[in-house]
Amino acid sequence: MTPVDSFLNSVRHAFQPSYGDVGWFLAVVGLAVVSLVLFSRWRTAQARGKAGQAAFAQLLAERDLSSADGQALIRLAAPLGVSPLLVATHLDMFERATARELAEHTPTAASGTARSGGAGDDPFARVHRLRRTLGFHVVPEHLPLLTTRELVPGMRVEVTGIAGEVLEVNEAWFIVVAAPNATFMSTAAGAKARITFTRDARYVARCAWLHAEPAGGPRKLVFRHDEHPERQQLRATVRVSADGKVELSGRPADEAGAPRISGSLLDISLGGLAMTSPVALAVGSSPYVAIEWDGELYGDLPAFILRCEARPGGSFLARLEFRRLGAAQEGRLSAAIARHSARVDEKPADDRSPAEKKRIESA
Repeated sequence: MTPVDSFLNSVRHAFQPSYGDVGWFLAVVGLAVVSLVLFSRWRTAQARGKAGQAAFAQLLAERDLSSADGQALIRLAAPLGVSPLLVATHLDMFERATARELAEHTPTAASGTARSGGAGDDPFARVHRLRRTLGFHVVPEHLPLLTTRELVPGMRVEVTGIAGEVLEVNEAWFIVVAAPNATFMSTAAGAKARITFTRDARYVARCAWLHAEPAGGPRKLVFRHDEHPERQQLRATVRVSADGKVELSGRPADEAGAPRISGSLLDISLGGLAMTSPVALAVGSSPYVAIEWDGELYGDLPAFILRCEARPGGSFLARLEFRRLGAAQEGRLSAAIARHSARVDEKPADDRSPAEKKRIESA
C-alpha cells in the first residue's frame, strides 16, 4: 500500500459513523422527548389543579360555605380519589361520598336533628346541612332516585303492603306515618322492611327498622336508609288514561307561523298517545306535539301519525307514536306516567272505572 493509499484509508476511517455514539445520541434524544412530555403533562395538571382550586373557592363563596364546610368536602372527596369540586357539584358523587362517610356511624332516633347537639357534633346533621346548602335537597322527579335519603315529605309509600306517607327525612333516617292500627310482622330494631313507592319509576327499598310507635294513634315508623333501592323501570308499553289537551304543529313551537291543530288527549304511554281531532290527520306525517296534562306542559315532542279514523259526530280518532324523544322529555313523561299509574293502582277496586279495570287486567 502506497503512502497515498494509507492516507486516504485513514481519512475514510476517521469519517465513518460510530454506531455506539449514534446509540447514545438516540437515547439522549429519547430521554429529552420523554422529559418534555412529562413536563408538559405536569404543567397541564398544575394548571388544571389551580383552575379547580379557584372554581372550588368561588363555589364556597357563592354558596356561603365556611372553611369548615370546604374541609368537609375535601375529606369526603379524598377516599373516592376525586376533586371536592366534583363532590360539591354532582349529586351522584355527593351521594357516594356521604354514604361512605356516614356508614361509619350508627344513627339513633336523635341523629340528624337539633336534639343531637347541632351540626358541629353530629355527622348526619352536618351532611344534611351540606345537602341543603349545595341544593341537592331538591331532586327533579324525572331523575332516578339514588338513595332513600332523597325522599321528600308527602311522598306516598307502602310498608310491607300497608299504605303510608313520608313525614320527615334527614341523613340518618326517615319517618313514615301509617294507619293507627296498622300491624307489621316485625318492628324490631335492625329487622328489614320492604318499602315500595313510585316516582320516575317503581322502587323497592329494603330498610332496617329503627323505631316504631305503638298502635293506637297515627303510627310513626322510623327507618334507616337504603343507599341502593331497586329501580324497576317503567315499561314503555304501560299506557294510562289521560284527560288533557294536545296541539300539533308542523314545526317546533319556537318557529312562528306554523299551522296548529288542537285536540283532546285520551291516553298516553312512553311510546305514544291517542287523541281526538276535529279534522283528519295525515297518516305518515311527522308533527311536533305539545301536551297539557295533569297540570304540566310537555312541548315539542317529535311524533309520527300511525293511523287516523273517522268517529261518529264528525271527529277523528288518531294514534301517534313518539320518535327520537330527548332524555329530558322521556324522563319527564316517564315520571308523570308512573305517578298517574300509581294513583290509579291505589284506588279501591270498586272505585275504578270499567276502562281502568280493563287496563289493569290486561297489564
